[in-house]
Amino acid sequence: MSKKELYAVSPTGSPVLGTYERTPGRAEIGWWGRAKDGSIEFEPEGYTEMFWDDQVTLEHAASGERLFLDEEGSSWRESQLRLLPEGEDAPPAPELGEPYDPSMIDLDHRELSTVLAALRLWQRDGFQDPNRDLHDVASDGGSCVPLNDTEIDKLCERLNGGG
Repeated sequence: MSKKELYAVSPTGSPVLGTYERTPGRAEIGWWGRAKDGSIEFEPEGYTEMFWDDQVTLEHAASGERLFLDEEGSSWRESQLRLLPEGEDAPPAPELGEPYDPSMIDLDHRELSTVLAALRLWQRDGFQDPNRDLHDVASDGGSCVPLNDTEIDKLCERLNGGG
């Protein structure tokens, strides 16, 4: 029995390119120092050795399903994917309604301060969340890739009226 050639699409109709992976590595450190607060400072330099044998496919924190990335960089749980025969166009994505406009949210000073603090806490500690609870919130249950440091900086700047 021959296998039928298939490809996967996300709920938005975007082609799925692969699995969402975590691959550990070790970056060489070229400079060490001590900050005024006593913490260690360093600058990576040169080569990063990747430990390919320890690469793992990430799983959704709540369901345990494998995660996949589409060409837009969004992550999707396995149960959210549609498999289509090779050569067949993806049907139109389901109507998702009007795009959400976060600029319509009216935050008072305390609310904005709390949101900014939560973003900075996620930036500082969230990526290391051992229970993956924060990651599940930040990825909307695995439907998107959480913001990285640079994106959080830009969002905080925008929330503060700077961009």
